[in-house]
Amino acid sequence: MAIAYVANRDSNTVSVISTQSNRVIATIPVGKTPVDITITPNGRRAYVTNHGSNTVSVINTQSNQIITRIHVGRGPSGITIIPTRLSQPLIKHRKKVVHLSRPLIKRRKGLYSAFVK
Repeated sequence: MAIAYVANRDSNTVSVISTQSNRVIATIPVGKTPVDITITPNGRRAYVTNHGSNTVSVINTQSNQIITRIHVGRGPSGITIIPTRLSQPLIKHRKKVVHLSRPLIKRRKGLYSAFVK
């Protein structure tokens, strides 16, 4: 069964939707003002940026439960996961080379790393 995850900014939750039935099958409380979601390549975890609480919520997609919250910089607004095998420099930012070897959380004025174990 395919699943969709939707950030609900005003209710501070993530809706889990069955794409087969097009119905909400779970609602997960996350931090304040969730904005963006990304899923790990193996589908086991979802990472949610919480703009209003300066955190990223990590969701176990099997149980739809929060595993942990990661405190990051102010106002995270986007997130992406880059496979760790991509360790070469991919971005130059203000004369610095940023090595993309971990998931990144982007905010208005820079990049913050989210440490994934």
